[in-house]
Amino acid sequence: MCSRRKCGLTLTETLATLALLVIVSGVLVEISLGSFRIFAQTRAEAEMRSNAELLFEKVVTTVRKAMTINQLTASTIDVTVPARDSNGKIIVGYSGVQAGNRVVIFRGDSLGSANASGLYLWQSVNGVVATAPMGAEFSNCQFNALTVGGATKGVQMILTYSTKVLGSRTVSDSFTQEVTCRNLP
Repeated sequence: MCSRRKCGLTLTETLATLALLVIVSGVLVEISLGSFRIFAQTRAEAEMRSNAELLFEKVVTTVRKAMTINQLTASTIDVTVPARDSNGKIIVGYSGVQAGNRVVIFRGDSLGSANASGLYLWQSVNGVVATAPMGAEFSNCQFNALTVGGATKGVQMILTYSTKVLGSRTVSDSFTQEVTCRNLP
């Protein structure tokens, strides 16, 4: 049988054990939250990169096919692509490659109205605007001319994405792509 002094834990021992348990639990929670923040930031950065790659791919495909650059501003690319037959081959006539569709890629608002400070890229073919934007919302986009010997031979596109991660923290990244037109004279 145990005496009154030797059975159980004293109040001091119990409080010391609880204090150590609270400290260890706090450290573990902080480590877990840090890991969660890093995961959320990495996921947001990967999503931004993926959105940029998809958008670049769509713009590059159009610009690369261009036979003329009709207009190039900081917020608009206006090109004419060659005409193609039902098999997808470029139609060449007596006077050379035949002009096909006029494609305009422009910055706009969420409804497709042209706006130089819009957060979406839209495409119109022969004056008909697409029913959905080309990609996800971005924070800035700019087009610049690539010139060789004074002639515009392509487009440089600079795209910046910003996204909020875990409330008030913002992650931003900027992407640049240069593309030359293959069918320019």
